[in-house]
Amino acid sequence: MIKDYYITKGKKKIRKWMCSFRVDKVNPKTGRKIQIKREGFDTRKEAEEFERQKRNEFDKHGFIENSKENFASYIDRWFDEKFKPTLSKSRSKNRRYIIDKHFIIENDFADKPLADISTYDVDTFFTHKINSEYSSSYIRDMHKLLNLAFDQAVRWKLIKENPVAKVNTNPVKHREMKIWDTEEMNIFLDAAKEERLYIFFLLAITTGARRGELLGLKWSDIDPIEGNMRIQRSLTRKEGIGLEIGPTKSKSGNRTIGISKEVLDELRQHKLDQDTWKHSIKDEYQDHDLVVCTPLGKPMDPRNTNRVMERIIKKSGVKRIRLHDMRHTHASFLIAEGVNHVEAAGRLGHADPSVTLSVYSHRTNKEDKTGDVFQEALNRGKPQKI
Repeated sequence: MIKDYYITKGKKKIRKWMCSFRVDKVNPKTGRKIQIKREGFDTRKEAEEFERQKRNEFDKHGFIENSKENFASYIDRWFDEKFKPTLSKSRSKNRRYIIDKHFIIENDFADKPLADISTYDVDTFFTHKINSEYSSSYIRDMHKLLNLAFDQAVRWKLIKENPVAKVNTNPVKHREMKIWDTEEMNIFLDAAKEERLYIFFLLAITTGARRGELLGLKWSDIDPIEGNMRIQRSLTRKEGIGLEIGPTKSKSGNRTIGISKEVLDELRQHKLDQDTWKHSIKDEYQDHDLVVCTPLGKPMDPRNTNRVMERIIKKSGVKRIRLHDMRHTHASFLIAEGVNHVEAAGRLGHADPSVTLSVYSHRTNKEDKTGDVFQEALNRGKPQKI
């Protein structure tokens, strides 16, 4: 029902409009149909528009009694009940840190009731984080985490809409990546040849694969005839379990990577050395078919790769970078050598839809020759023999 009424302001009478109606939904607490009433509209059209929006809202969401739980309490509960059980131990610690530091301690809407948080609140939150010069990938991680939490609140019928859904975090300041040039790569690899993990670092630099993917790589994944290797599993550390070889980070993580003849030759030599060692210790060796493993054939603790890399960097004198920066180095050289960004994205197995979804949609299944392109660039950086 839409009707007018008058209020007195001084000596004037001002016409206002009210809207009152019932919706065909029942309040589960009272067992009665829900009545909506609102006054104070300046025009009949405004009152009619309010009724239309409210009816549509009830048709879409049904009856939702907005939660009075504050955001900090909710996201803490959501993480423990829904999100943490899906994560490896390392990712769980990382995401817990983001929640504690950014969503609870350094967040103006942490104490606000969940239902009162607006898109403006979330937009302001991310503007502050962007201006604090966090990396683009870190901002995306925060956005993804917050979006998941509010999506669950909608599914639990604690709120009607997700305030994160319309927040755009793309215009992010980028930090300069630390990468090696071809000379530094070759110096590092020369120094790494004395280490058992030489093949690991060679593959990290020449394929751009993630650490867990290389530590989960099996000999059955290597195809020397076609000159490629299949990435279809990854080594992670899971809470209460320890090291575990499981699926890759995402569906796009399952991929076939082209590798050069030089790298294939190194893999053959590594297999010979591994088999010789395996036969020398006989029953002590636990064969998991892993390309990179401990001396007893077991999966290798990922932290050991960091320790060995630090030692090689110190010995070789090259610029200090993180292990993950080898992946950045590989990607940067592919682009610099003119490799199509679609092929590069497919080779790297990027999974973040906000960055590379459109790239995957144009990816073709043509043969991956990017391993040879990278090897040619690497060879040009080697010192010339006289």
